[in-house]
Amino acid sequence: MEKRKSCVKAVPKYRKPLIERITDSIELDIRDLKIKTIWEYMKNFKDMTYAERIAYLSREFNLSRKTIEKIISDEGK
Repeated sequence: MEKRKSCVKAVPKYRKPLIERITDSIELDIRDLKIKTIWEYMKNFKDMTYAERIAYLSREFNLSRKTIEKIISDEGK
């Protein structure tokens, strides 16, 4: 016997409620704001190079260098 293909798409077993998705979004916005604020503060340290500041933020927030640079470059947003 051949198996028939189901027309019904599989529904994920767990889908976050709306409030949790909103909370996650707010937490990411707060994290980005912290990174931007620390970056502006660290600009005053003349003995730290650009790479050292990026490395510090990368370790502090457990993010890649590319992600930190992207967040910093979105300063106007």
